[in-house]
Amino acid sequence: MAIIENYLKSLFENVSLKSIFTGLIAAIVALFTMISTGNTGKIAMRVVGEVNTNSKEIVVEISNYTFNTVKDEAGYSGYKLEIKDGDGWKEVPILGANKDIVYGDIKPLTSSTRIINLGTPIFGITLLTAGDYRLTKTFPNGEVATAEFNVVSASASQAA
Repeated sequence: MAIIENYLKSLFENVSLKSIFTGLIAAIVALFTMISTGNTGKIAMRVVGEVNTNSKEIVVEISNYTFNTVKDEAGYSGYKLEIKDGDGWKEVPILGANKDIVYGDIKPLTSSTRIINLGTPIFGITLLTAGDYRLTKTFPNGEVATAEFNVVSASASQAA
């Protein structure tokens, strides 16, 4: 019994009440956000900031509302970019991948930011036209996240 007691003491000797309280508050906030947004058990993705016709990158935030670590492959593997075409969606070709970019896993109840660079031939395009787009990411475990966003004309963006 003394061995177990000593082990537990050594395990928690550097843990303060403040760090326990902070961790508990962070977990409560994450759970509240997950439930209030309806994303319980899902991976959510959103485009951060404005994207215009002169944008060289798309900043994407991926939030893991599952209770499992989500594997994320290197490069742009698993991404699909589409533009709204009438009532449907038309794929914007992605002509390659940059395997030098390593994303790493996304832990449960955390978010991670990804930057999709449009200024290199990764997507086979250099600029997007104005319109409604969606970006879909399929993760290695089969989870799918989608973010819809609008690309505005650079001149309209600068006038605002």
